[in-house]
Amino acid sequence: MRPTAMRFGVALLLLPVTLLVGCSASTPATGTIAGHLRQVGGAPPGVDRPVPGTVTITGGALTKDLQVGQDGSYAVDVPPGTYTVVGHSPTALGGNTQLDCPAKGAAAVTSGATTTADAICSIK
Repeated sequence: MRPTAMRFGVALLLLPVTLLVGCSASTPATGTIAGHLRQVGGAPPGVDRPVPGTVTITGGALTKDLQVGQDGSYAVDVPPGTYTVVGHSPTALGGNTQLDCPAKGAAAVTSGATTTADAICSIK
């Protein structure tokens, strides 16, 4: 067999492997949970404002504690699954009492997608 023909044959054999390797990284292994920590309610007319604090994300064996931004926002990448989101704010009641602020329902995360879960501190 001539050297040119041998190189051509090897190249043809490696082409399917190269194509498979290039296509295998197309699906993200994580999704994102994003939202805000907010205070709502109070005496009329009521309030709806961001509050400082943290958000705890739990699901399966995963627990993540996140500091929220000044606008109350947070975002975190997690494996696909179902998560509980609870905010914690020391100032939502206007003092130094820690208030737990759950999101409504569980956050279902899928690969490559963003799931919104706002943690709401309801006050009367």
